[in-house]
Amino acid sequence: MNLRELEYLVALADTGHFGQAAQACGVSQPTLSAQIRRLEDDLGVTLVARGRRAELTAAGVRVTELARQMLALSDDIHATARECAGQPAPPLRVGVFPTLAPYLAGPLLRGIAAQQSDLQIVIAEQPTNDLLTMLEQRAVDVALIATPVTPMLSRIPLFREDFLLAVPASDPLAGTAPIHPLALRGRDLLLMSEGHCLRDQALDVCAESGAGHRLDMAASSIGTLLELVAAGSGPTILPRMAIPPQRDARLCLREFVTPRPHRDIALVARPTVVLRPQVQQLVDVCHHLPTDEVVTLEE
Repeated sequence: MNLRELEYLVALADTGHFGQAAQACGVSQPTLSAQIRRLEDDLGVTLVARGRRAELTAAGVRVTELARQMLALSDDIHATARECAGQPAPPLRVGVFPTLAPYLAGPLLRGIAAQQSDLQIVIAEQPTNDLLTMLEQRAVDVALIATPVTPMLSRIPLFREDFLLAVPASDPLAGTAPIHPLALRGRDLLLMSEGHCLRDQALDVCAESGAGHRLDMAASSIGTLLELVAAGSGPTILPRMAIPPQRDARLCLREFVTPRPHRDIALVARPTVVLRPQVQQLVDVCHHLPTDEVVTLEE
């Protein structure tokens, strides 16, 4: 048994197809198939039920889970060796969900520059559930999310971002003074589409305030959401960093009274990954973002 065979098994588990797994691993399908067979012979157990799709057997599921752990430890060993040898680390792969990434990228990169850090990052923008899968598959090193995570991942609080109410300028809720969430009772809010964590956070506000939400309309981006509000389709909840720099006369943005609805952003990763110097640098940058739109959360 070797790491390459385990890598092939994990790729097969992720794709469910020998051809796609071989392509992902950069080898031919016969090579991958032969190596999987060799692994099965070595272990003395069938790992894959071969058919139209390659499905893991019960033994295959258990072995694959352990294989993921071994491959992750291999990554950690290589990272530690580079650090001990003084070699430059590859760019840190950072996953960020879509209703945060466009607004965080600027402050994050300015914060790295302000600290004159040698930290290099690559941002992958995906919905939260996809980011968690990417963490499991080692496709990203860390993820910034706003939802609880499994006990298998370490979580470091970064910052808190308040929500604001966005309504059409002609809406009865338009005004300048802070508004209480209960003022939304009986109104139907516009939400993001399924799969966006901002939708779930807005639904929490709806539940606490007695508001409903529109079932006939949803947006896949904050830009679309704001256009729907500006067109008079209803109010919505907006993260503070997503406030457009140029105010739209068709919109009215109102603060909530304290305690304000908010979302807490945290960095999550495997426990061994959070110990890497790059990750500690990223946490420090996120704790000192050059913006007054968020509040730092202490560990």
